Amino acid sequence: MILTKSVSYYGKQVSVSELSIYSTKKVEVMCPDCNEIRTVAYSRIKVNGHCKCQQCVLKSYRKNFQPGTKVGRLTVLKASERIGQSICKCDCGTVKEVLNTSLQKETTLSCGCLRRDNARNNIANLARHQTRENHPNWKGGVTYLRECAMQTKVYKDWRKQVFERDEFTCKKCNQKGYDLNAHHIMGYAEYPKLRLDVENGITLCKECHVEFHKKFGRKTNKNHFQTFVNN
Repeated sequence: MILTKSVSYYGKQVSVSELSIYSTKKVEVMCPDCNEIRTVAYSRIKVNGHCKCQQCVLKSYRKNFQPGTKVGRLTVLKASERIGQSICKCDCGTVKEVLNTSLQKETTLSCGCLRRDNARNNIANLARHQTRENHPNWKGGVTYLRECAMQTKVYKDWRKQVFERDEFTCKKCNQKGYDLNAHHIMGYAEYPKLRLDVENGITLCKECHVEFHKKFGRKTNKNHFQTFVNN
């Protein structure tokens, strides 16, 4: 309970009951469980909703969980030697200490295996329902194979040679030095033998590259590129 009856406020004595719930004025309180007297900010009492000391609050959490209590996958075995914690056994067999506050709020439901299992299930469902031939945009794996090829050293060397030959300059707008793409003049999918031919590569900035494929699609050739550059 609150022992202080009034506090000084701008040179006047004001009743504690008239203070704002956000007031940081210090008041004396007594813990109803252990009778400890301490000084705390008035706002803390209002936020917590009680005058109990921290030790008694933690002890009360401990009392809430008797051996055998089940929370998620955790079963309480006994109280821990640490105040406010319980020793629990997970359904997977792991024994660990868990904060009673976490058990009470059900923010901890396992030793960690539940989160791992959920992650595995989500990945499995994603792989089963949204990848490769099960995805609505699946086109036979061309994009996947191309992305793999683009990570190889030989492909990166080809792209570097194209950039160096063109002096790192877009052949459409003359932008130089950043956001550059190595474009295949003769389409990548339709002309596999020309994929790593430096003469079949040309430097375009990202914006021009996107604009080109929006206009001509993916199945392109020299005529498409000449038309694009000349316009």
